[in-house]
Amino acid sequence: MKSGDRFQDWQKVDVVAIQQYGLPSYGGVFDQYLELMRQFSQIILFSAAFPLGALLSLLSGYVEIYWERYQLIHWVRRPFPHRGVFIGAWYFALEAISIASVMTNLGIVFVTNGEEISQVFPWSATARLFVAVVLEHVIVALRFFIAIGIDDVPSWIRMAHLKNTHALSRELDQVETQLGQIRKRKWRHR
Repeated sequence: MKSGDRFQDWQKVDVVAIQQYGLPSYGGVFDQYLELMRQFSQIILFSAAFPLGALLSLLSGYVEIYWERYQLIHWVRRPFPHRGVFIGAWYFALEAISIASVMTNLGIVFVTNGEEISQVFPWSATARLFVAVVLEHVIVALRFFIAIGIDDVPSWIRMAHLKNTHALSRELDQVETQLGQIRKRKWRHR
């Protein structure tokens, strides 16, 4: 490759960068999180009333991915990448919604299927309400124990991270040793 060809390639990059700079800046991910939160809430809170909603949400998600990609490529300035460690308050809101969904779905089942429930539990309405509350507590406790039992980070990722950390610390020790030797040599030559 000639040096002139490289110069022309850099000129093309400069033109693209200038075009990108002229676009409006990217607004951030707050609106995307809010939209996902709304969609998750509608699906999980009322899944007993409309089970097909999850499939519609999946299809909507695929369309949304392509739409967001098109917007990021053509309509806004390319955002600077930031490392995301934790989703913050959204995590706790999702946890609260998932617990509330147990109550709403049990409520929907017990209210809309009153005759079938009264055949299974031929007791008074108060006793059936007590059964619903006990069932809700059992499901929430089961959800809690499952969440504790499943690691947030898979073991193979944790092991790879430990290996990388160990290799990095060994390399840093070697660099420190070499720096110490260089300093000793310089000190001796003075």
